[in-house]
Amino acid sequence: MPTIPTFTAKGRPTTEVGSIRSNIKIDPTKSMAAALAPIGKAAQDFYIKKRNIEEKLIADKALLELKSDADKIIYSQKDNISEEDSINNYKKKINPLIEEKLSLVNNRRVKQLIKSNIDLDNSENIYKLKINSYEALEKDSLINVNNKISSMLSKYASTNNTAAGFALKARYRNQTETIIKNYARDFSLPDNVLQNHLKAAKANFLIS
Repeated sequence: MPTIPTFTAKGRPTTEVGSIRSNIKIDPTKSMAAALAPIGKAAQDFYIKKRNIEEKLIADKALLELKSDADKIIYSQKDNISEEDSINNYKKKINPLIEEKLSLVNNRRVKQLIKSNIDLDNSENIYKLKINSYEALEKDSLINVNNKISSMLSKYASTNNTAAGFALKARYRNQTETIIKNYARDFSLPDNVLQNHLKAAKANFLIS
């Protein structure tokens, strides 16, 4: 009967295979997180951008309403010749409206947006109040000057041509000239404008 050859295993396949497998280091969890990271960042960026747009819109609507209120207050002071009084009246009326508007806003960032823009708007509004007050002062002063000149002309025309009357007429002319010069100085009128006013006054006296 033939002899069946036997073979002796020289290696340890189980151990060798195990050692090969232990060299493979793959972390499927980390790989997936790395793949999803850009998607998560894009979603976060979109949310922040959307939130900022929403908050800006809410703040702008509140500011638009406050601007409308401020414009009405400014208009109510357009004939106030006192700059200080005009500004104080504005602050007394607008500040409660601002506080009321802010009390209705719960979002801290929206509140800050409103406050920041209110400071800018108030600076612009106070400048407008100052301009309006000066223009009102200039307008009222001109009316006052014209009334004074009209009064002098009326007195001049009603004064008789006696020695005493001529003295009075000279005084009325001099007073009128002083009134015009003072007005020109107060409002820094150019010299050519002053001379035109003086010539016009002299012509009115001659007509009288």
